[in-house]
Amino acid sequence: MDKSFSNHITTLVIGGILGILTLIMSSMTPVTPVNSIHSGYSSTLIALELASEPEDVYGILGGPEDEEYMDYVDRFKSLILYDLVFIILYVIFYLQIIAFIYRDQPTAWGFYLISILVALSGVSDLGENFQLQAILEASSPEKMSEPLHLLGIFTHAKWGLIFLINAWIGIKLWLYERGTIHKAVAIAMFTSFMFYAAVYLKPNLIELGILFLAIGFILFWIYSLLIIVLSRKT
Repeated sequence: MDKSFSNHITTLVIGGILGILTLIMSSMTPVTPVNSIHSGYSSTLIALELASEPEDVYGILGGPEDEEYMDYVDRFKSLILYDLVFIILYVIFYLQIIAFIYRDQPTAWGFYLISILVALSGVSDLGENFQLQAILEASSPEKMSEPLHLLGIFTHAKWGLIFLINAWIGIKLWLYERGTIHKAVAIAMFTSFMFYAAVYLKPNLIELGILFLAIGFILFWIYSLLIIVLSRKT
């Protein structure tokens, strides 16, 4: 039996809840901005996270004169509440992957170091949510200025840490694991980092990075499922 069997059970449960919550949040997210789509983002939530000017925010939500404005504001506020749970879940899922990678290591310093980075990404995500809440509650463009500035700091810290962690996971799995699924996870995770590294050329490439991150999570979840299923047959 795999030494990290209990970790695979946790991965299976957390990953399943994470997937369900992702579907719920996707269904809640407004599909099309009222006024315009910024930088080619297909997700209005990603566009809002990466907004830098009040005009960007109003381009997504519309103005108070728009019929959908308050509905959009309320839906994004609800998404922020759901995201608090989402943060806890993805942090735990990352920790399961990291624990798997370090399952046979004689020292745990690498595990603790990367775990700290994962925790910092979660803290940055919380900071991002607080700023988004302030932006959604702002009654004028002037009151958005400071939250937008802080939003940029927290958002870039969050995504920078997450994709850096992805690159590290991809390298470790590729170099030290032999399984086909492990190699596939490695490719997906490192590819996600490469797309993020290219966002300065085209900002909406971050969405492809997130897509490959999700593929990596799904593949690792499938691996855990196979471990559990096969262990019951032996």
